[in-house]
Amino acid sequence: MHIPDGFLSREVCVVTSVISLATIGHCLHKTRGSIDRDSLLLMAAIGAFIFAAQMLNFPVDHGTSGHFLGSIFAAILLGPHLAILLVSLVLGIQMILFGDGGLMALGANIFNIGIISTLSGYFIYRLIADMVEANFGILVGTFTGSGAGIIGAAIACSLLLSLSNILPLPTLLLPMISVHVKIGVAEGLISLATLAIILKIKPDFFQATMGER
Repeated sequence: MHIPDGFLSREVCVVTSVISLATIGHCLHKTRGSIDRDSLLLMAAIGAFIFAAQMLNFPVDHGTSGHFLGSIFAAILLGPHLAILLVSLVLGIQMILFGDGGLMALGANIFNIGIISTLSGYFIYRLIADMVEANFGILVGTFTGSGAGIIGAAIACSLLLSLSNILPLPTLLLPMISVHVKIGVAEGLISLATLAIILKIKPDFFQATMGER
């Protein structure tokens, strides 16, 4: 899902870069003064997991590929603002070290993977977690939100490529969604299993911080 340079039009790159920069600025403002030592350690661990997970690529079609995101998992543990900052940092490091995604397309990749995926998946997670009582709602919300976030990012990626006249949107959507539904199920199961372990070890972890997220 990392878009390399040369795929997106200049206009799409500019617009998505402006949106991404504005969102990062907002997230920095919202999290200012709230990051302590424990938060940094948790961010480092989650960042390493996201970095490794996103290196596994699954071919889609027309030269595109899909992969695990980890952004919803980060949002559930850290909150959406810190998750967006963390995923954006991971995407920047991947671009610099491995050429995974292009410099001009970095804003678009942050928009798809960092913003759209995180916010759409986290919205579904919170909707279910708030409606269904106790930890069962958290686990169901985690699985559903993980899948929804990945599909949301796939749709956004397809839309940006279509707006750049790479291929018509219907041609892009079917293979992108079909592959990312499977990836979403796998990521949802991994996230669910991980959070189930956390809830087993520390049952009040989410109840104590739900209002903050």
